[in-house]
Amino acid sequence: MKYLLIGDSQAMGYGINFEDHFLFKYLNKKNNINLEILASPHNDLNNITSFTNFYKFDYTKYNKVFVMINLGVDIDRFVFGWQKNWNKSNTSVEIFLSKYLKIYPYSKNIFKKNKISFRPAINPLVNYLSIDESKLLIDQIINQYINFLENNNIKNYEFIIIPPAWYLDHEQIYKYKKYYNKLEFDNLIKNISYYDLFMEKIIDSFILIFKSKKIKNKIIQEIHFKNEDLFQKNNYHLNIKGHDAISKIL
Repeated sequence: MKYLLIGDSQAMGYGINFEDHFLFKYLNKKNNINLEILASPHNDLNNITSFTNFYKFDYTKYNKVFVMINLGVDIDRFVFGWQKNWNKSNTSVEIFLSKYLKIYPYSKNIFKKNKISFRPAINPLVNYLSIDESKLLIDQIINQYINFLENNNIKNYEFIIIPPAWYLDHEQIYKYKKYYNKLEFDNLIKNISYYDLFMEKIIDSFILIFKSKKIKNKIIQEIHFKNEDLFQKNNYHLNIKGHDAISKIL
């Protein structure tokens, strides 16, 4: 059986070895599996579409395709627009250039980061949208992915939602303190219980939307950010223990 996972750095398994990846460990419980990963930091559907079109990537050779959605990227871009976030998708032209100049994608991000204030990995969803509005937004984002899957003749697919990619982390939020003024950060900490409740409702929305569309999915609800040892010390990506925990939950 041949499987593919598409997504961002959380899907890529940032900072860990391939054999420690949660999906590899989960699938490896079965016999004769072959997992490939098509993912990169800050990846989103626009990036994946550009890559697919440029390389004429064939998804039909896989028995099943897993899709990880990074709402921290997708919602940010969907709500605020591409020009307001330095983590922009690479166009097909830029992908072509990167074949000849491997450092291009990195220099682009460094340039954007220095020109525009860097926004910490905090999902703007909780500050700008109501629950009802967020449901509509999530539904639209899921529909975009489904259109992509259908356009590429992907019949057997399953979505994976892991909150660490976009949830608020009680412990690691302090890593981003320097990006706020004192009042902003104090308000963030003061309202963190509200954010927790809001994001729990978002997870419920995902469950209902997937159920209504009869879409296969795995939503990791058991991972809590209070378990600091599940995450890397210098970023919000899962560490080896985190990947192991998720592989057991799946």
